[in-house]
Amino acid sequence: TPLGGCARIGSCDEISELTITSCIACKDAIFSDRTDKALRIALRNFQIQLKSIPEDSPFAIHLSAEINQINILLRKRKQALESRNAAR
Repeated sequence: TPLGGCARIGSCDEISELTITSCIACKDAIFSDRTDKALRIALRNFQIQLKSIPEDSPFAIHLSAEINQINILLRKRKQALESRNAAR
């Protein structure tokens, strides 16, 4: 996937050419440190694109949703890492 790996057996109806965040909530998604880097790059690119389009356009609304989903996942991954490090 654009974000990491996938453990799903069989076909997937969730993936789309229009979104990279469809995998975020999937139980079969596999994320790694590479995922974090890919998410940060995507986030930066989306934020740059968002500045250049009308905020009420369908594309801007879509980008905003993508940005929100990326931020949620990055926060969750950061919290999990901090919890894991604190337990050591």
